[in-house]
Amino acid sequence: RLFYNGHKRVHSLKFQSVTCPDGMIAHLFGPVEGKKHDAAMLEQSGLLQQLDVSMRRDAISIYSLYGDPAYPVRPHTLAPYRNPVNPDLQDHNKIMSGVRQSVEW
Repeated sequence: RLFYNGHKRVHSLKFQSVTCPDGMIAHLFGPVEGKKHDAAMLEQSGLLQQLDVSMRRDAISIYSLYGDPAYPVRPHTLAPYRNPVNPDLQDHNKIMSGVRQSVEW
């Protein structure tokens, strides 16, 4: 029961990873039980705190990660716009979904 993911209806272990454009893994967290929500796993991993320390220069956020829609939008994490009505925002989502790497299977 601990590893059962009711949303996907499978037993699973989950990992969170951040990959660089060249394919190198920059951050890996897990495993955690399959039922844990992605946003909770992000919080538990400590990644947000690591980004806050290492991705700032003079109180300005210089880098951000583009992630899954389940992740919260924070100074260092971006996600697709939800229900974009503006054509520019729709184009942004389309372009970014083309470069985002999905590692779920």
